[in-house]
Amino acid sequence: YRNGLMVPFGSGAQPYEGYNYILANAKPDTSPDGSPANVVPARYTSEGEVWSCLVFAVDRNGESLGTLSNEVTIGSQSWAQAIQVDKTFTDGTPAVTQAVTIGWRSGATQGFDMGIDADLPTSTPPPGDPSGPPAGPGATGNGTSDVTAPSGSSYVIGFDQEHTRLTTDMRPYGDLTAWYLKVELGRNPGTCRIRWDDLALPVTETPLILTRVDEGPYGELYPVSGSAVDMSAVSEISIGSAEMAEILERADRDGVAPVVVFRISLGTGDRSQTISLRYGWNMISLAVEPVTSDVQSVFSFAGEPVIVGMVWTYEGGSYVPVLRARAKVGYWVFCPFPNGATFTVHGMPTDGTLALEAGWNLVGPAVLTNVFTAYGAYGMTSGNGTVNLNNIMTLNPVTMAYETVSTMVPGRAYWIEATRRVSLPLSGPPR
Repeated sequence: YRNGLMVPFGSGAQPYEGYNYILANAKPDTSPDGSPANVVPARYTSEGEVWSCLVFAVDRNGESLGTLSNEVTIGSQSWAQAIQVDKTFTDGTPAVTQAVTIGWRSGATQGFDMGIDADLPTSTPPPGDPSGPPAGPGATGNGTSDVTAPSGSSYVIGFDQEHTRLTTDMRPYGDLTAWYLKVELGRNPGTCRIRWDDLALPVTETPLILTRVDEGPYGELYPVSGSAVDMSAVSEISIGSAEMAEILERADRDGVAPVVVFRISLGTGDRSQTISLRYGWNMISLAVEPVTSDVQSVFSFAGEPVIVGMVWTYEGGSYVPVLRARAKVGYWVFCPFPNGATFTVHGMPTDGTLALEAGWNLVGPAVLTNVFTAYGAYGMTSGNGTVNLNNIMTLNPVTMAYETVSTMVPGRAYWIEATRRVSLPLSGPPR
């Protein structure tokens, strides 16, 4: 896959026709063109492209479900940004400055990369240290578990089960993504400041946005309205006294240690969309551009997938599998849970236009849209003759039958037939 779409190789290949490489017992040692076996020839790749593979097992009984490989960006580019967390305390605990590093790097993945990412060092309390956990069966003192120091720790939340607290977290180069900075405020916190210097973004037109987020009852993270700041416009933020008092009051009420979490998003604002799936096949769309667009990240809740199998869209007259999800594109997904599933997508805002090709299109709106009001100038009876507004269809998730609509709702997907390539606006004259 190149940038989320299957790649046709060689002469005579059909659109979206991939090439199956046998990974076990790879023979011969060279390909017919003389290049090493099972290596994508360089003529197919360009700087900045994101490549990945779908890997599956094959035997005489058939093929297994595919597993998506790590993504690799062609090139050797990198970008890193250091962020400092300064904390003071009211009980005499010395002030601390803790640092984390985020960024992009060619060859990195969304998970933990040995030699690229770095874990927060663990500490072992001496026997009898009240900051450590109690002794367990067959153990003395406080054991050897990592503990939270009186000053607390600051780290990027890692989503690899064995690497959840990172001081360095690099992601694939060129991938719009987000990091979650968790600040443990420690005992008796006084002040907290997050600062950064020499912000040098790898793509100047893409903002780096810092937003405070609150944790929901199931571990989901919700942006705090009005808290988003453009990190290129300021060089630090502080938790004010009123905000600190609110955090401490909530922690005391819930019986937990006081913490604050920030989402640092490259290429996204303070936008999110919640989508509910029913058991079985669902025809859906996204109204925001996902921060992390690979389908395994988009269609998940608390790190667990809410769908099984491939994600399908309609392109060039047929269904094709995709590895990356985009806004305003219709998708077929299968939810395996009898009670359905709900998930939230964080992403960039997108405009309300819809790009159509000649023929049938599977698309979804970014905003609630009355088709006759928004697209009246493009109807068959308008003299423009571009779109059949009387035959825009969606899937009824209860009856699993198609029905025509006059209003399109974000999150749903719709079949729209056009006579030519056209970009439908929210309003305005034909283009």
